[in-house]
Amino acid sequence: MNKKEIRKLNVHVDKEVLNLTGGIYPVGLITQQKTLNHQKWAQEEILLNNLLIKRINAWVPEQEKGKLFPGEKFNIEPEIIEFTENDIMVDENWDYEETKYLFQELRHFNYNFIILHDRYQYPNKNRDIYQLKDRYYSVMREILQKRNHSSHQLYNYVYDEEYDRFRNMEMDKYLKRTKLICDNEKKIQEDLRKLDLQIKKQEKEHRTITRCIGSAQETDEIDETRLQIILEVGNKNEDIKNKTQQHIVFLRNKWINEALPIPSSINDKLDKQLKEIIPQSKLVLNQELEALYSQLRKFYLEVLIKQRLQNKKEADKKLLEDKIKKLKLQFDSQITNDIKQKK
Repeated sequence: MNKKEIRKLNVHVDKEVLNLTGGIYPVGLITQQKTLNHQKWAQEEILLNNLLIKRINAWVPEQEKGKLFPGEKFNIEPEIIEFTENDIMVDENWDYEETKYLFQELRHFNYNFIILHDRYQYPNKNRDIYQLKDRYYSVMREILQKRNHSSHQLYNYVYDEEYDRFRNMEMDKYLKRTKLICDNEKKIQEDLRKLDLQIKKQEKEHRTITRCIGSAQETDEIDETRLQIILEVGNKNEDIKNKTQQHIVFLRNKWINEALPIPSSINDKLDKQLKEIIPQSKLVLNQELEALYSQLRKFYLEVLIKQRLQNKKEADKKLLEDKIKKLKLQFDSQITNDIKQKK
């Protein structure tokens, strides 16, 4: 750095500092790295109650070495309960020997009902998995209640065979859906979302109109910008009316025939219905009649708005029901085709 550049830098330094230091000294660059705390791992030996595998080594955090391995909290074998023929109910469907065979096989296959159902072989008996579950849980509950082992987790457990069948049947139907059915379901969900948005939009418009005419007592959220515009128009009309009353006599028909700040289609229907009831040519207004006419107009406006919303919701509901019926027909036809293919 030459003297000219140093002089330029010294211009920005206070004179007292410059006299003391003799100029700007070079600043050394300092880098500071954040210390990384790396997780340290260690191997821990875990004992197993297995005839083939006695122990395994698992990686655990070093600070958790020597503590109970998390898997051991849940890897608990059910308590083996011995029973005699007098301890259980036997009938023609389930005798004592078959019940004893069921419990022996369950212990052998580590209480896995799926494997048990695949390996279950008892003379002259053909059991499905639901019957095996029902027999096991009912016998266990009966024995535990007789012996008053209330601390056992199966003491009050009641197995519902019909519900389990229905649940698995519905699960199979769900997993066997075709791509066409999945796409139709996505389309129906999208249509439902659009309908929901449309209904919310119409309800907002309905609340805005009813709030404008002073007949709504709702506290739900509304479209603030639209409501503000309507209120400003109403306040402006009130100001004109008040100012006019101070200077001249106004015509009541002017305020009766003035259009409300609502869509023109609703305004036309409202005027048509009011003219059918009270022909405005024969209407001689005074203060009392003007108030009654305003109330009548508000009432018919509410009726029109509610009819319009009701018709729209019914049309949307019918459209949705048609789509659901179509989807169900496709789903049923797919199931019939699958059954025919299996046969």
